[in-house]
Amino acid sequence: MTGGLQNSAAPRRKRLAVARFWHEGNAFGPLPADSAAFERCEWRRGAAALAAARGTATELAAVVEFSDRQPQWDVVALRCASALPAGPIDEAVFERYAGELGDDLMTAVHRAKQYTTAAIRSSPGLGHGRGPVNFHCA
Repeated sequence: MTGGLQNSAAPRRKRLAVARFWHEGNAFGPLPADSAAFERCEWRRGAAALAAARGTATELAAVVEFSDRQPQWDVVALRCASALPAGPIDEAVFERYAGELGDDLMTAVHRAKQYTTAAIRSSPGLGHGRGPVNFHCA
């Protein structure tokens, strides 16, 4: 391992992050879609979200099938949330969802930055602004 990178003999897996927010709402529904409504139906992340979706007729199940067929991809389920049809979504639910999703994405960006920085530090002398491979913007 050099400069924080994995051994170059082992190819780095591609990563796919997926999030889900599903709700059928209408203004005349008598009950709001509050935290309890989402927690009763779906409020999961990670392996638990993917396991619960396996074999269902949902877009998240398609992600699970993709993951099964494409082992070179690392599939990460961020916050997955759904509720049965109800009235408008309680604002606190969406703020909680968006906050968690934002935190997850910032973590992913930070990891990507660390990887890219380590790759640049351990590069074999590329990037000096000459030729098509070493493109340089002035």
